[in-house]
Amino acid sequence: MRRISAFLLALLVVGAALVGCSPATSPAIFDRDRTAEDELPAGLTAEVNADTSRYVGEDSAGNRFWVVQTAELNGTCIILVDVDTDAPWSGCGGPPIALTIESGLRVELADYPDQLSESNAELIGDTLLVGSPR
Repeated sequence: MRRISAFLLALLVVGAALVGCSPATSPAIFDRDRTAEDELPAGLTAEVNADTSRYVGEDSAGNRFWVVQTAELNGTCIILVDVDTDAPWSGCGGPPIALTIESGLRVELADYPDQLSESNAELIGDTLLVGSPR
């Protein structure tokens, strides 16, 4: 658990540095009302405003995704729970927000694509692009 907490904290620190350079915009998913399905899994609420979480869905591999706003900053986080290890990964900051995990899987907000598009990635819940930019 310490490894996950330290990892999340490190990503939030990096995200905080990026937020100051980004426009204050919010992904479209935050425009919809929050439901019970949007709750983050237990233990994933540190350093984020858990009341803002939105469940995006699963990719074809079974990985699960949420988008949430940061607790003290005007930023957004993508949270991925890996189907194989049940380990969480997160990427935070201002647009464009992206997350790349050890396997090479990359996740980007569809509102602000960078290396992915619908031609080389899977669109999850009209919110995230998930794929490998290779």
